[in-house]
Amino acid sequence: MYRSDVCRLAQLYFHGGLYMDNDIELLVPLGPRLRPGVTCNVDYRINDANNAILAAPPRHKIVVYCLKIFDQIARGARMHDPKHNGYYGPAILGEAIRKLYGSYQSEVNRAAMISSGLQLLVERSYFSSNNKTLLTQPHLRGRRGPCGMNIVNESDGEVLAFSRVKKYSHPLEPCSGAHFWRLPDHTPDRLACIVERALGHPHFRRGRDGNFTASPKMRLRR
Repeated sequence: MYRSDVCRLAQLYFHGGLYMDNDIELLVPLGPRLRPGVTCNVDYRINDANNAILAAPPRHKIVVYCLKIFDQIARGARMHDPKHNGYYGPAILGEAIRKLYGSYQSEVNRAAMISSGLQLLVERSYFSSNNKTLLTQPHLRGRRGPCGMNIVNESDGEVLAFSRVKKYSHPLEPCSGAHFWRLPDHTPDRLACIVERALGHPHFRRGRDGNFTASPKMRLRR
C-alpha cells in the first residue's frame, strides 16, 4: 500500500482540514464552497472515489473506516490486490462511502449524502464533449491521459480545480532526468529500493552510476 494514502488520512483524523495532491491547482477558493463533512472528487463511472482532494473534521467516520481497512491490510488480516481491487486509496475510500452512505451512482443517494454532510465533487475530462468551453482556457490545452481531469462542483457545474500532471506513469518506471528513480533492471532490487526509500529505511546505497540498489543485508532478508 502507499504511504501517502495513509498519511493524508492520519492528518485528517487527528487535525481535520483540507488535503490536496500537489498537482492540484485551484481556480477558485474552496473554503466557501465546502460543506461540513468529507469532500472528495468522485468519478461516477467506477466504484473508486478519487482521494486527490479530501476535507473532513477530526475523526470523521469515513476517515476512521478507511484507516481501519489500511490497518487490516498492514497486519495481513485482509488482502488487497490493486490489479483486481483498484488503487489502494481511491478503492478504499470508495468502499467506505458505499458502506456508510450507499452507492454514489444513485441520484437519490447522492442527494441524501449532501443532506447528511457529505459533498461529492466530480471529475470531468478536459476533452469531454460536455465541457467544450473548458478547451478555450490556455492552461488546459495539451493535456491528455488519466490525469487530464477537471474537478467540478456537481450542483452548478463550476470548475473548481484541475490537475497539472501532463503524463501518467507507473511509479516503478524511470523518470527522465531524475536519477534516483533510474534503478537497476532487477525487479526485486528495484522494489526493495523504492520500499526502503519510501519508509525511510537506511539499508540502501547509491552506486557510481547514480542508481540506488538494496544492500546485501536487505537481499538476504528478502
